[in-house]
Amino acid sequence: MEGFERKIIVPMPECDIKNRWKLSCIMRQMQEVGAQHLEALDMGFQKLWDEGFVFLLSKILLEIRRRPVGGERLRVVTQPRPPKGAQFLRDICFYDQNGEEIICAGTAWMLADPVSRTIRRPAEYPYVIPYAQEPYSDAAAKLKCRAPETLEPLGSREVRYSDLDTNGHVNNAVYGDIVCDHLPMEEIRRREIARFKIHYAREARSGDILELFGGALTADSRYQLGKRGEEKCFEAEVEYGPLGEEPASK
Repeated sequence: MEGFERKIIVPMPECDIKNRWKLSCIMRQMQEVGAQHLEALDMGFQKLWDEGFVFLLSKILLEIRRRPVGGERLRVVTQPRPPKGAQFLRDICFYDQNGEEIICAGTAWMLADPVSRTIRRPAEYPYVIPYAQEPYSDAAAKLKCRAPETLEPLGSREVRYSDLDTNGHVNNAVYGDIVCDHLPMEEIRRREIARFKIHYAREARSGDILELFGGALTADSRYQLGKRGEEKCFEAEVEYGPLGEEPASK
């Protein structure tokens, strides 16, 4: 078994003011299907934790052709790819009922010790992951976000209980909400995110204060930076689709 797939229905409470699936919820489902695949391979979270391993998400490169609406039925497919250096790669794609690919992401993960957070090399991993060998992109491993020359402060955000996951840090999907919450509301109403990049540089934990900064890259793209003190916590890049192009309904 190289890949893994499951069928889902987009929950209505996970949709935004336009009845489109929120970015954070897309990211959460990406995490879930990857975790379910590892469970199916007998490499589940708790087992790996007990043996001194945890996968930490490092980068996401997300392409959105159309955000699905509430109640829409989707097929989610994930494929692990051969490592690139210290990074484990995994693709996750979403298909509508017509079999059309509407969302696809490349992700890069780091293997770490769950207590010390020391990075561990792929050669240290004791299990065989059935990597899909057909042609693929390693763009997620090479991902870099561009920063504009001038950044403006966007405010601060304290990390609270509801942000945290079983690793004790802000869950990767929560950053989707953080980024969208600090985009101009007029843009969120009028535009559709076509591409999203994020690089998780440092963990944020309960009580940490994230200082947020942002700026326009072009008329169609924005950059955000989150810092914890002087340390970079994350950086993200949002690219909108053509102005006025509204995605089709289900």
